[in-house]
Amino acid sequence: MPGGRPTKYNEELILKAPKYLEEWEELGDMIPSQAGLAVYLGISIACVENWGRQAEKVEFLRVLDKIEAQQRRILFNNGLTGVFNAAITKLVLTKHGFSDKQDQTHSGPDGGPIKTHAMSKEEIAEALAQKGIPMPSRDE
Repeated sequence: MPGGRPTKYNEELILKAPKYLEEWEELGDMIPSQAGLAVYLGISIACVENWGRQAEKVEFLRVLDKIEAQQRRILFNNGLTGVFNAAITKLVLTKHGFSDKQDQTHSGPDGGPIKTHAMSKEEIAEALAQKGIPMPSRDE
């Protein structure tokens, strides 16, 4: 028998968890969340996160998946319409794997790296001249 405190994961909790998805707004949450679920169930956030990593807790994982889906939907809709603060919306969406960074490490031919080479002053002047752009003087 494993040591430590007995788990609070039981049939009553399994039946109560999905009800959070129906009641989160009445509870004052702006979006459904793991933290909101933890408070609703009277357990710690660490406990919610731990159970979320346990594949055998299928019913609980379904609730967490639905919370994430609802959260994304609400963030997208309210972020796009300006109801939510853009910076906060962006911050929360990073927790869902979204980013505004651009990966340019593989943007060259066939997805490879971009090839660069140093150009002499004469090569630069010629390239600019082909585009009709005068070579800037050092004073500019």
